[in-house]
Amino acid sequence: MGKVKGWLMDMEEDAMWMSRDSWAARHGSHNLDVYDEAVEHWSDHVESAGKEAYGNVEMEDDDES
Repeated sequence: MGKVKGWLMDMEEDAMWMSRDSWAARHGSHNLDVYDEAVEHWSDHVESAGKEAYGNVEMEDDDES
């Protein structure tokens, strides 16, 4: 695999778990088009994969005071 292809794949993978601001800090705001396209393209797939992996579990709040 070429270096550019590997770099692009790394950026797309990071877009699946990083916030937009964190991603921009790591990869540069000039590359945010890569982030936006990856999130738009893969968001449904990642969401459904997460539900399968975690059994569609909802997190509970620990803010009981």
